[in-house]
Amino acid sequence: MTTACPICTSDTVSLWKTDEADYRRCPKCDYLKPCATGLKPLELNVQIYTEKFDERLSTVSVVDPKRARKYGRLLAAVASRRSTGNFLDIGCGAGRLLQVAAARQWQAFGADPAMTNAASQKRDGITIVPRVLQECGFEDGFFDVVHANEVAEHVPDVSDLVGEIARILRPGGVVVFRTPHYRSWSARLVGSRWRQYGLWGKGHVGFLSVKTFRYLFSQHSLRLNRVETQHFSVRDWWGEKRSPLRRIVHRVCRLVEPIVRLTHNGERLTVWGEKPSA
Repeated sequence: MTTACPICTSDTVSLWKTDEADYRRCPKCDYLKPCATGLKPLELNVQIYTEKFDERLSTVSVVDPKRARKYGRLLAAVASRRSTGNFLDIGCGAGRLLQVAAARQWQAFGADPAMTNAASQKRDGITIVPRVLQECGFEDGFFDVVHANEVAEHVPDVSDLVGEIARILRPGGVVVFRTPHYRSWSARLVGSRWRQYGLWGKGHVGFLSVKTFRYLFSQHSLRLNRVETQHFSVRDWWGEKRSPLRRIVHRVCRLVEPIVRLTHNGERLTVWGEKPSA
């Protein structure tokens, strides 16, 4: 079991230990890595998400109106980047975002090693490759937009992933990452009880901060040009327990939410990276 940082190879420092793993942080790039004996990240995540999505396609592939609006906002935000017309969703699951992208005349591609059944379905304007991104064989500069929602925390070598994204993005193209934010106020307050620290059940094998993304993007000649965070909650203090204070605290958290967004301390971190034009 190695304790070196997989991004910058620096020595890591143990923050805490749980029954699942030793959580170690890199002082240089701020990457947080749970170290556990016998961990095989790819096999673990394929098993989890095959059961969660690929074996339940008839129900999880449906795009409800709320989700369609959410995807519509994302696609509107990246519309100005359209040049090749090619859009990639890494960890695409059942392909719900791809459906909305294809309806907006994008050539929609997905990469997800857990989606064998989804890849076999024929849908106009949609191609799903059931492999990790580095094995998909996309051409250099092929995509205008690469989207990776809740992907980075599942990947053991996130630097290799970002390097491949940089290769397949065209100059002027953008990548959008969303990931749990372990530097959020919520995570700091509840510590090791934060629900995102689920190794064997969730497949979360690494955690990133804004500093981590800045380091990764500089490694691969990408420019960090936008940071957003969302959501503040301390519900993990209680776990499954009910408390009369819970509703009051929830309301207080909602009042704090604007400050959380303004200061980039929310639980959900979104970063945009751009490949500079030649």
